[in-house]
Amino acid sequence: MKRTLQNLIAAISFFTRLPLYRLMMPPKECYSRVLPYAVVAGWVVGLFGAACWIAFAKVLPFHFAVILTMAAMVLFTGALHEDGFADFADGFGGGLNKERILAIMKDSHIGTYGVISLILLFIVRFGALTSISSDKVTALLISGAVVGRFIGVLLPNFLPYARTIEASKIQVGLIPMTPIQLILSLVVAASTGYYFFGWMGLMALVLAACTLPATVIYLKRKIGGYTGDCCGMLITSAEVAWYVAVIILQDIRL
Repeated sequence: MKRTLQNLIAAISFFTRLPLYRLMMPPKECYSRVLPYAVVAGWVVGLFGAACWIAFAKVLPFHFAVILTMAAMVLFTGALHEDGFADFADGFGGGLNKERILAIMKDSHIGTYGVISLILLFIVRFGALTSISSDKVTALLISGAVVGRFIGVLLPNFLPYARTIEASKIQVGLIPMTPIQLILSLVVAASTGYYFFGWMGLMALVLAACTLPATVIYLKRKIGGYTGDCCGMLITSAEVAWYVAVIILQDIRL
């Protein structure tokens, strides 16, 4: 039980900026076991975003409330996944071979590809969140945070790590989920989508999950594995794909 709690604290501390590690400092190895708890961290992030939306929407116009909610969620996670998204764009946009791609992704500076990709990412996020009725924004934020993290952390189950652990940014090897952990995470993600959007939520999950095989195939061909930036890219991509899928399916049903 204590180890489970330590793993959970490590996961929430890893995926957000909540300083839970001050309550109980998890051993370093706990940070290698955070993947099964990503959906829990997704609920934490989603609930924070929903609370911000409710607060901002009470005093601000709809579009301004959406912008501030997006900004608050980025601050809450320390822009962890957005940074990975930008580094991925820089690496694969400017690198011509595996060694160059990995070197660019490890560079902390954001280049032209990264800037453009982040602009497009926030435009799509904003467009999706403003394309749904205001009473469903909280549902979209929570479910998107959970689904995005579920899909994004599956990469280690399908690909080896592309660097040595010593050369990684966090210097911790992420342990892939066991079949039981994977099934439990899937149940949490699917039940979250179903709770908020019914059968449409399950269909949207299937559509958003298409980002996984596409990413696996691409990464295997280009660098033969994954990095933490690749996971961050997939989390943000899957989250946005979830938003778009829900919007499209809602329009089709209407």
